[in-house]
Amino acid sequence: MNTSIVTRHTSKCVKSIVSGLLLAGLTLSASNTYATQVNDAPSASKTTEIIGIVGTQHLSQFRRDLQNAENNFFSLMNTVVSDDDFKVECKTQHLQAFSRLKGRKCEANFVSRLIGEQTQRDFDLQGPGAKLANSFEMTSSVSVQLKLKQRQQDYLEELVTQINSNPHLLEAYNKLRIAKASYAEAKASL
Repeated sequence: MNTSIVTRHTSKCVKSIVSGLLLAGLTLSASNTYATQVNDAPSASKTTEIIGIVGTQHLSQFRRDLQNAENNFFSLMNTVVSDDDFKVECKTQHLQAFSRLKGRKCEANFVSRLIGEQTQRDFDLQGPGAKLANSFEMTSSVSVQLKLKQRQQDYLEELVTQINSNPHLLEAYNKLRIAKASYAEAKASL
């Protein structure tokens, strides 16, 4: 989208919001003047006028709220958890190789450690004995997958235990759930 069109559109939105707020302020001011005059008159009835301004949030605001909730939850979780493998780091990274599309991923340290170890083993196996190593590569990959599954189960058990025992962590977790639901709902309504 052209930046001048976006600027004009944003400028029009800001002008309409400001004019709406000014109109609401003038109406409330006139209503207050009228109300004081009505209070002086003993037989007049009181009426209250309610003015509401309705707006929508951009998807980017929901995404920022989600990222803030993730950052708050995982930083609190990282302070509570004693095992360094269970500490979580959130990163923005490319979704695919040779792509400019980026995504955010929160991952426990054990995941990146096990995948890194597997990658290093695969790299070490490339060379003169590669034909002999192919059978070992398959069993090695399967054993890493099994280790990952076991560590994920351990991590989830630790996570549930910590959330149930720490009210601040529970509150942060609930905010994270609400932020995820709000983001998903906003994204689905597009």
